[in-house]
Amino acid sequence: YDEVQNTQDGENRDTKLDAVLDKLFEALSLEMNSLGEHHPQVSATHAFISQIHLKKNDRTKALQSMKYAVGTAEIALGVNHPKTADKYYELARQYEGMDRNQYDQAYAMLYYQKALDAFEQAEGNHSRIIVAILNDAAVLLLKKGDHKAAIQQLRRAIAVYE
Repeated sequence: YDEVQNTQDGENRDTKLDAVLDKLFEALSLEMNSLGEHHPQVSATHAFISQIHLKKNDRTKALQSMKYAVGTAEIALGVNHPKTADKYYELARQYEGMDRNQYDQAYAMLYYQKALDAFEQAEGNHSRIIVAILNDAAVLLLKKGDHKAAIQQLRRAIAVYE
């Protein structure tokens, strides 16, 4: 994977990323056969596949893979586990990045909130990641034109940060 990161030629880079994806799908198949489809490692592999799709600028496949990662993490670890929260956060960011319509923004806000809830349950209301999520949610609210809600999120982020 490190070799792919350093590749400058776009076509060669995509070929290498495709090879990485092929290996990840092989690994995913082995994991699902040996560990079961609802194992945390299966969720982690789906999340990694999602990241590779993002590197290939295929946001639709990335989003689909991250949805699988979230669903598997919810079953395997529960909705309040920090690793599930990480996946909620990433899914929110991917929905925000899609920005195809108001539904993407709504799903982004939904998963930002799920990430906040999960991190607060797992780590309390003092985690730096909570500040980052609140900030990201505020930016999305500003994009939507909801300045009042954005300010509330930012105030909450400042309170957590202090």
